[in-house]
Amino acid sequence: MYGWPERCNHHRTFQLIRRVAPLQDTPWLCMGDFNEILWSWEKRGGIYQRTRSMEEFWDTISQMGLQDLGFSGNKFTWSNGRAGEANIMVRHDRALANPSWRVLCENSRVLHLPRTNSDHSPILILWDHHGGQIRGRSNRNRLFQFEKIWMENEMCVSVVETG
Repeated sequence: MYGWPERCNHHRTFQLIRRVAPLQDTPWLCMGDFNEILWSWEKRGGIYQRTRSMEEFWDTISQMGLQDLGFSGNKFTWSNGRAGEANIMVRHDRALANPSWRVLCENSRVLHLPRTNSDHSPILILWDHHGGQIRGRSNRNRLFQFEKIWMENEMCVSVVETG
């Protein structure tokens, strides 16, 4: 998931979540950069303002039956990279899942990895849906990487909906 970065378009992110949500009993994991926070502690620096967008994000998650999977690692997943008082850090990236996914993958863990060449921290989810020990990915499986430019293609939403 890549949420619209402009605050005036955040509602489009929440509409997309509602449109692509599967039937209630289907296990569903939704993760990525939502460009929004749920709690005041998820932002440090800058001006804090509780916004309508923040409340709509919370409402969307509740309506879709999603739960934040938590994390290990740095609590902030984005930084503007500035020094001192000008530094702003935010938890924009997260993993959300419905109860069916949580039962199926009850041993899952979400890791916020260190930032390297980006202003965002990568998120890694480790899970074993067979109830055993958590295993990392094999070398032949590649990590999925979302490209922002895909959102400019009008077919993007329909591809996600049919996927």
